[in-house]
Amino acid sequence: TILALFSLLGGVMFFFGDLFSFFTSLYLMRSPEVQSAMRELRNYQPSGNAFLLNPEGVLISSGIGVLISVGAIAASIGLLLRKNWGRISYIAVVWIQAVYFGVVSTLGITAVKSFVDQPGMERISGMNSLWRIGGWLTIGGAILLLALAIAVLWGLSREKVRREFL
Repeated sequence: TILALFSLLGGVMFFFGDLFSFFTSLYLMRSPEVQSAMRELRNYQPSGNAFLLNPEGVLISSGIGVLISVGAIAASIGLLLRKNWGRISYIAVVWIQAVYFGVVSTLGITAVKSFVDQPGMERISGMNSLWRIGGWLTIGGAILLLALAIAVLWGLSREKVRREFL
């Protein structure tokens, strides 16, 4: 019950956060100032690795986040009701979130790295330290999320727990 309540609360929070990000990205995509800034940014980043930093990338990422959050909310309700579909769905949602975080984090690190490696960036004080800290936080987050996914799979797959769900 506690897992389901925390999951439901987290799902609702992530849903509204991703929904806000989604609509903010839509607004930014229509802004002439942002469009101009993105054209300038592409001059410094010609390889296109910064897709997730563009409003279009944030829009797609947020849209996927909204869908995952809706799945988490539905699975949490299934857990609260002690339905077997809720147990199975919750396991699936946690693993989808883990994979999604890994993909988005990898793309984000690649995008940031492409900026850090630009000529002249080494003159900006603290850039390398910031890059290292961000990398370690991302790797740490991925490890924690993977550990959570393994714990959820183990916990909800035990025979004693499976008998609780209809």
